[in-house]
Amino acid sequence: RVTETGACMFLGAAFNVAFWTFSRLKSGGSENWRFSISMSENMHDVIYFGLLPPIIFEAGFVMRKRSFFANFGTIILYAVVGTLIS
Repeated sequence: RVTETGACMFLGAAFNVAFWTFSRLKSGGSENWRFSISMSENMHDVIYFGLLPPIIFEAGFVMRKRSFFANFGTIILYAVVGTLIS
């Protein structure tokens, strides 16, 4: 069974591949191609403050306590390493 979060991630990856393929075909397949879809300056804020929190909330909401505590060490490891990298 695929959760809504997993389905959204798969859908986003599929759109990215489609955009990349379209831009590659549009450029004629040359090595000096440029990505034809430009992001606005506010897109970063839309993604990080508008789209990411509901995805994280939904993923945490559907997670069972047993699964959370079974993977607690890995979660803490990713949290610490991610914090140190950023």
